[in-house]
Amino acid sequence: MAAPDRDLIFGLVALQVGLIDQDRLIAAFRSWTLDRSRSLAGYLQAQGPLDADDLAAVQALADRHLKKHGGDPQSSLAAIPIGASTRDRLDALGDPELSVTLKNVSPGSTEPEADDPTVTYHTSNARSEGHRFRVLRPHARGGLGAVFVAMDSELNREVALKQILDAHADDPSSRHRFMLEAEITGGLEHPGIVPVYGLGTYDDGRPYYAMRFIRGDSLKVAILAFFRDPALKLDPGRRSLELRRLLRRFVDVCNAVDYAHGRGILHRDLKPGNIIVGKHGETLVVDWGLAKPIGRPEPRTDSGERMLIPSSSGGAETVPGFALGTPAYMSPEQAAGHLDRLGVASDVYSLGATLYFLLTGQAPFTGPEQEALLKAVQNGDFPPPRGVDPQIDAALNAICLKAMALRPEGRYESCRALAEDLERWAADEPVQAWREPLARRARRWSRRHRTLVVSAGAVLVATTLALAAGLWLLGREQRRSERHFGVAHRLAGKLVETAELNLSQTPGQEAIRKALFDEALAQYLVLADERPDDAELQAETGMLHLYTANLLRFQNKTDQADLSYASALERLERASTLDPTDARRLDQQAEAWRDRALLAQRVGRNGDARAMLGRALKIARGLRQLEQQSVPYRRTEAFLLLSSAEVESSFGQGEAAERLADEAATRYQELANLGVDSARVAPAAATSTAARTVPLLYLMALNQHAFLLGELGRHADAMKRHEQALVQARAVLAVSKSPDNTFQLGRTLLLRGRTLLRMPEGLGEAEASLTEAQAILDGMKKANDKSSAYREALASTHRWLAAVRRGQRRDADARTELSAARLDLDWLVKNAPQIPRFHKDLGLVLDDMARLARDEG
Repeated sequence: MAAPDRDLIFGLVALQVGLIDQDRLIAAFRSWTLDRSRSLAGYLQAQGPLDADDLAAVQALADRHLKKHGGDPQSSLAAIPIGASTRDRLDALGDPELSVTLKNVSPGSTEPEADDPTVTYHTSNARSEGHRFRVLRPHARGGLGAVFVAMDSELNREVALKQILDAHADDPSSRHRFMLEAEITGGLEHPGIVPVYGLGTYDDGRPYYAMRFIRGDSLKVAILAFFRDPALKLDPGRRSLELRRLLRRFVDVCNAVDYAHGRGILHRDLKPGNIIVGKHGETLVVDWGLAKPIGRPEPRTDSGERMLIPSSSGGAETVPGFALGTPAYMSPEQAAGHLDRLGVASDVYSLGATLYFLLTGQAPFTGPEQEALLKAVQNGDFPPPRGVDPQIDAALNAICLKAMALRPEGRYESCRALAEDLERWAADEPVQAWREPLARRARRWSRRHRTLVVSAGAVLVATTLALAAGLWLLGREQRRSERHFGVAHRLAGKLVETAELNLSQTPGQEAIRKALFDEALAQYLVLADERPDDAELQAETGMLHLYTANLLRFQNKTDQADLSYASALERLERASTLDPTDARRLDQQAEAWRDRALLAQRVGRNGDARAMLGRALKIARGLRQLEQQSVPYRRTEAFLLLSSAEVESSFGQGEAAERLADEAATRYQELANLGVDSARVAPAAATSTAARTVPLLYLMALNQHAFLLGELGRHADAMKRHEQALVQARAVLAVSKSPDNTFQLGRTLLLRGRTLLRMPEGLGEAEASLTEAQAILDGMKKANDKSSAYREALASTHRWLAAVRRGQRRDADARTELSAARLDLDWLVKNAPQIPRFHKDLGLVLDDMARLARDEG
């Protein structure tokens, strides 16, 4: 064999296994071209990079490589890839024999692999309908497979070509696992998962598959770069921005894995090294070598034992055998070898461990001893993120710990739920994994309402924080004394009072009111549980549940509201059991049943609403008979009559509904004649409808009665009630220009305009009434655009004004009104999809728009 062939094989093998670098190789060949009396090995030894043992090892590898290719130097050289820069520098030496020999070498790169620098790759060209894929250079290697960069000759693009390693090539189980990986990866079509371009075999039957080649680093590399950048430590703002960018990448990963779970696939080896972050925003989950279809058993060897192949990614090694996965990132059930228990929660845990690495810059579990590491994973023995870095946000700490809960049932139910909690954090919203303290909620509210805080809210926030601090200082032990128990009780009550007396009449403050209610309720629950036989305390806790439920109903959080109503009734019924002689408890139960009925009616459960109102009305009538002069009980009955009228109307019982509404109006008139304004002071004045002033409730009863009369076609009778309602609305507003009173004036004008439209010669007066209503409601919406009540009423006003414009033959103006109504109803349907009425109203507006378009041709 000619010397250039042997020396080139020796030099390239030494370069490939990492014993020399490119500069040493070029220097040795330069000396060799000048004087060939010495072999390339001799020059390398003389220059110092290789000692006698290194020379012997490289020579043995070179001889083995040559023998493996039948002693043919050209075939041997063709199997050794070489990078373009190495080839160019060797060719530039100008030696004719060397240049000829270089033509036999496979194009590619011989940069050593980080995972295993001693591996020799099988680099024959992949054959699929000809030489479609031509290997250029090695890229990565793991326990089962090696990945090469290859050229796709059909589309002239670089692809990643994965093939099974020599050690596993002849093992049927390994081949099965490799083919399963290709099948799984190829079946997952998602932007966050690498697409597979083709599957094939070499001439010897060895399988391979081609994938998209991703240019980028692993998430592990990106995270380490983040923590090692000294500039970020000096610039908190930039550091926060970079952290949020990494978290967005992580959310993309959660969504990709959630998609795989939806297709019935578990990854089982999620970790930072198995996530690639591209330079153009791509985030991809790679290495599905341990993926498994849910419900399909593990592959087995011929002996019947389970055959588990290690991961093919770099970094922390994946453990083969019963402990499937990477120890630092595997779930406790994985570490214990309970492979039959692995499920969605196992991947959620691994994502939580990846999030841990993102937040702290280190894996949750470390240590050289694998057995000790697996035991620590099984016991959940790791420091919380804030134990590593106290500067980590408490909410992020809680999200990570929930994802890494020891028991699967304690984790997020899905990867999507984990992603959503991170998205809440990024949007400065409360997260599900952590009940944030009142101070944090107050700060968020103040950030969102800076003008209000500057003008009037600063004192409120300061007061609130002082109350919260006082409650915190009064620990459980201190509360056990009567004096401190009383102090804690009063402070909790002050929180409720602050929420209502200071906030209930200012638009846009529902969030801070909810935060105050939550804080007060947490304290009341502690106090009530410490004194379970205190009827008054149980009732107060029940009423606070009721106030919270009403606020949630106002915010269209219907499921949460229903749970709060159930809790309220449970506490109030317990209070009645403890003190059966106190009629107030029955009145409170009637109020809770009524408000829960309003929720049921809102979500279309009219049958449940009817039953709940019947139960409440029975309690109220009994109370009024017992205590004829009791204003609170008479008012409770009146409002229940009004609510029952609305529900009966929904069942088509128009005449029965009209009688109930008339009776309600009569009851309120009686109370108004007695000079009753506010029958009691309740901490939920604006939240609980029954706690509003009697004049306002009388106005609502008049409006309901007028509406029902109009629906029955008794327009003249309806207008008499409308005129009474309008006088009452202006009188109520003259006393107090609160949002409630202003809204009821707008609603009164709206209902009056609707009835006028149905009357002969009523078009002009209807236009005036609806235009005034529109101006009022539009102003209220601008002051609080999160109020569904304001948007719903304004949308209705636009719709009826559109009818006026049609009657005036002003179709362009009608179209403008309908478009405005549609915008508000679109918002309502999007933000409260569980409310059937919003869908119905949107359908009616769309139908009106269609009819108008049809009439216009």
